[in-house]
Amino acid sequence: MIKKKLFISYYNRNVMNISKNGQVAIEYIAIAGVILAILIPLFYFSFNTTNETITESQAEDAVFSLASAANEVYALSPGSKREVWIQIPGGTNSVIIQENEISLNIHIAGRVSDYVAFTKPTIVGTIPLDKGTHRISVELLSSGIVQIGEANDTTPPVITWTAPTDIT
Repeated sequence: MIKKKLFISYYNRNVMNISKNGQVAIEYIAIAGVILAILIPLFYFSFNTTNETITESQAEDAVFSLASAANEVYALSPGSKREVWIQIPGGTNSVIIQENEISLNIHIAGRVSDYVAFTKPTIVGTIPLDKGTHRISVELLSSGIVQIGEANDTTPPVITWTAPTDIT
């Protein structure tokens, strides 16, 4: 009878240890699940916010770099030229370069934003809308206008000066 009681007692102790180990494992899984349920949305929100901030910074840097380069070449003599590397962010709708204004219209996270920089000289030109890094030339023309990137060169030239005809 003593042997039987010891066996049952030993058996009950092992069953209790197994069920306690199972309970601890389930509690660890539950804790890990709660932590993941909190961290995954937090990481998702952080990732989206960071991407929006990077896109905004790229757009702002692009227009201000072009405006700064336009002001620099304008301060020099006609024919001055400078190359500028800019990063065009994804979601760019349009770029307007006219008069004294560079405007970049961009779609970020469901909203449309405009990034604008003003220049001292009159400016003309276009830049690509493709996402990525682009090398843009900025040149002061003999007319005093700063050309940024490509410009419409189909206008026929206008003669602004002629030599006197009476000189011998």
